[in-house]
Amino acid sequence: MKYLSTLLLSLFFAGSAHAQVDDWRSSFYSVTEHMRQTSTLEDLSGDSVILLPMPRMAYVNIKGTMSLPTSKTTKRNAWIELFDGKGHYFKKRIVITAQGNYTLRLEKKSYNFDLSDKNWDLTSQPQISFGNWVDQDGFLLKGFYTDAIRGISEVGYKLFDEVVEDRKPFWERVDYKKESDARCYPDGFPCAVYFNSEFLGIYSWQLKKSRKNMNMKKHTAEHVHLDGDLRNDFFFNGKIEWDHFDVRNPKNIYTKSNVEYDGNSPTELMGDDSPYLSTTESADHMKDLVRTIKVKNYIIDFSQHTTYFAELEEKGVTPEEFRAEFEKRYEIQSLIDYYVFHRMIMNLDGMNKNWQWFTYTGTKWMVAPYDLDMTFGVTLYGFPIPVERTKSFITQGPYPYFDKYYSEDERDRYIELRQKGVFNVDNINALLQDWCDRIGEEYYAMEKERWPESPCYNDLEISPNWELYEDWENFDTYKDYNQYRTYTKGEICLFQSRLWRATGETVGVEPPIRNAGKDDLNRIKTWVAQRMDYMDAFYGYDPVAIEEMTDDASTTTSAKVTNIYNITGSAVQSSQTGVNIYRYSDGSVRKVMRLKRN
Repeated sequence: MKYLSTLLLSLFFAGSAHAQVDDWRSSFYSVTEHMRQTSTLEDLSGDSVILLPMPRMAYVNIKGTMSLPTSKTTKRNAWIELFDGKGHYFKKRIVITAQGNYTLRLEKKSYNFDLSDKNWDLTSQPQISFGNWVDQDGFLLKGFYTDAIRGISEVGYKLFDEVVEDRKPFWERVDYKKESDARCYPDGFPCAVYFNSEFLGIYSWQLKKSRKNMNMKKHTAEHVHLDGDLRNDFFFNGKIEWDHFDVRNPKNIYTKSNVEYDGNSPTELMGDDSPYLSTTESADHMKDLVRTIKVKNYIIDFSQHTTYFAELEEKGVTPEEFRAEFEKRYEIQSLIDYYVFHRMIMNLDGMNKNWQWFTYTGTKWMVAPYDLDMTFGVTLYGFPIPVERTKSFITQGPYPYFDKYYSEDERDRYIELRQKGVFNVDNINALLQDWCDRIGEEYYAMEKERWPESPCYNDLEISPNWELYEDWENFDTYKDYNQYRTYTKGEICLFQSRLWRATGETVGVEPPIRNAGKDDLNRIKTWVAQRMDYMDAFYGYDPVAIEEMTDDASTTTSAKVTNIYNITGSAVQSSQTGVNIYRYSDGSVRKVMRLKRN
């Protein structure tokens, strides 16, 4: 076992003003020294493979550069130090860039970093694993500037982990047999991040959208992973706009111009009509081009599914025939789980982008969540969205057809997860509370002091001649704000996820000076309870009325069944999936849940 030497620690503190501070949390080295006083640190800096238990709260320092990057294309060579709070420490070289799309505009940035060798070269990288994560050579430090608990997204991933706990791993559902700890969606643990030893903020050390975490092979054409703005306008209508999404796997694929594909500047892949096929002399390059063409054809076919489904309906196929064709193209369990989870947490930004579509066969696609920042009522502007704002219908891709043919399957899954205690107010709020407890009040106070302009810490400020208009029921009927339009008194527009009403004539003045709203854990917990009631009503689930799970109500009494009613009280000929109300010949009444059997 190797320990941080007394000499190394003395270098940490020698001449440092941070050594004199009263609060040990204000400096990374003060944190390290504070922890060292109660436990010996094991220094793993020299190891090329590091396996660590999952930290409850970690402490990270980035140093070796005068500034942090502010764009995806700006790279900095730096060092990262981590103390896991459990007696383990390492220091590694990294290449770091800024991360995100909209979040790049925010004052507090998130960061991608790749571990590197002694020359900051990425060809031979150290590997690190935490808990049951796959080992990685790079991670994401996510900043959560608009989120009061600084980790609402991570709580969502932990809840989704429970949602799919009773399912096979995604790849095994389509008979791809390769053992792995991959998740196909992120996870993270909280950490206090310092830059050159000064407190930068609360972050999550998070799994990236890596091939290892998808359990995919780099050069297998059937292992396709798409990430980006995948919506009807750009993809699912069969007309693909290639610059709106990234083909993250496989690798060594080529564009129409015979240039190796770069996901940071995505463009159309090479097709089987390419002139380069007849001019390529390298056998290895030809393999890459053949792989590219396969991948492109798989993606084109995927984008045309909805057109094919429309044709099926025009032919008048039966629901059973339609479902058979649908299930040739989608791993249905993933679509079901994504939808019930999406609705439960009200994932406002998971219906056009921030969902990962992937396949292990080239033809049967599945979906998993990513970037859950706008969930549990949280928005980009700090203020909460009320429970009744939306049922979170998904109108993109295959989901309109899913709504037609799989609504009962979705409802069954919701009820099943309610019965298992996954969708339970106490369970979800315990996940929220645990995240906050791991960070602690002191670090939350430091975060608020470090980033006081965060919208979830501030009150709304409205421009002259405007007022907030809270008509959530008719929210989607109003048009977006137009800076060139003259608004007269009483006119209403939509801007930054809120409705605004003009109180006088105004033009060219955005309604909010600061679109914000103070948020906290208690508000989120109350929202969870209200949302659960809302979703129970949406799915017709009565937790009090359901006494047992059975398919045969006649076995519960010797009396004969005289009438059967559904949850609305309407008479039905036979029991249906869901809540059934049985009236017996002896006058008794019983409510029974019937689950659809696979």
